[in-house]
Amino acid sequence: MLPTSDVSDLPTPAKTAIGISRSKFIAADRGHVRRSNDKSIDARLRFFAEWLESVGYTKQSATALTCPQLLDTLGAYLEDVKQGKNLQKLKLTGQSLRNYVTAAAICMSLLTGKMPQYFDQATLSYKRIFLHPYLHEKIMQRTIWSRPEQLKERFTYRMLAEHTKALALPSCDFRYTFPGVEYVVWDWLRLGVFTGSRLAEYAQSNLRASQRYQTIPTSADSGEWAGMALAFIAADFTFYDLQDCKIPHQRTVQAYKKGAIRMVHIRFRFDKSATNFSIRKFMITDDHILNPVAAAVSILRRAQILKVPAREPVGVYAVDGLSGYKFLRDYHITPILRHMCIRAYPNPLHYLRIHIHRLVPHSNRVTAAVCLKMGGAPDEEIAFRLRWNVASVPTYLRECFQEVGPIMLTTLQGAFKTS
Repeated sequence: MLPTSDVSDLPTPAKTAIGISRSKFIAADRGHVRRSNDKSIDARLRFFAEWLESVGYTKQSATALTCPQLLDTLGAYLEDVKQGKNLQKLKLTGQSLRNYVTAAAICMSLLTGKMPQYFDQATLSYKRIFLHPYLHEKIMQRTIWSRPEQLKERFTYRMLAEHTKALALPSCDFRYTFPGVEYVVWDWLRLGVFTGSRLAEYAQSNLRASQRYQTIPTSADSGEWAGMALAFIAADFTFYDLQDCKIPHQRTVQAYKKGAIRMVHIRFRFDKSATNFSIRKFMITDDHILNPVAAAVSILRRAQILKVPAREPVGVYAVDGLSGYKFLRDYHITPILRHMCIRAYPNPLHYLRIHIHRLVPHSNRVTAAVCLKMGGAPDEEIAFRLRWNVASVPTYLRECFQEVGPIMLTTLQGAFKTS
């Protein structure tokens, strides 16, 4: 990722300034997603260097390559990577192959001091720059005849309703009680139908050893939020009564029981776009399951009972026999979601049972998008509500199971009216 480090012919003050800049860049906390990406680039870069050595190149011979020779070398490398000679030991396609080519080009830039022209010059003005036609065609040969990535399916109202019945039954299984993980996931799924939340907004993933939850990178840019939880905290939820007056969190349960809450405003502090700190507003509904206000009140009430500190994520659950709380994790969502599917659709020949592997944490984003689309919302409106790029909307909507349930469809339309 860094440019060439050969600055020997620059003035001493310039070399000092460049050195400080590079050191700060390397030391900067870029967040867990970008940190993983950096590691992937470095690993692929070293892998290409090892490949060069394995086919007889030395540093001297590699730096002496002409542009056509370099493209041929990248083509030979790409062929090996396609055949499974890669870090994953898999037959890769599409973007994964492009990432290997990009890392190889960066490696060559470090060896030669300049970035090779491995892309198609005719596409420089395009939104997406293509690789050199030779390399591009090699990748397309694999992509055209390969099986596409599996689609993601939405869940249905029936699934939520059947799970509601299970939660209401007297059970000796602590997981189905209010602090238990089954109840917690149900709360976040029914809220996610409205928010279209990404996993990182309510659960934890890719944690390092001894790390309890993901945090906002520490830098001058993140300011006062540096080091705070990336997922929702209590302060991200604001409730308003029938007179549009703010309700303190300690009074939300009583206010909800009295029917005094009209709306919840949810703040999305950090997401994968330029819309940090955006607010989305959700009206209370008459449905006992699909009610964003009820879900939000339930989530905050649980965090209060479990004594979650104000700066920590509210996506928490309790374990029977243990004091305190644990943070909801990525591996909790999928099994519960699929068990909900089996409970709602006992016939193994039902569409969702056949495609049960498509039910994943991302399904709530798909569910929200489909409900909005079926309600007549244009792609631009869906993108705004769910904080997406407009171009991503058709990707999520294609070939999905169309039955979400009339109750879910009507409820979402009502909740989004004034947001």
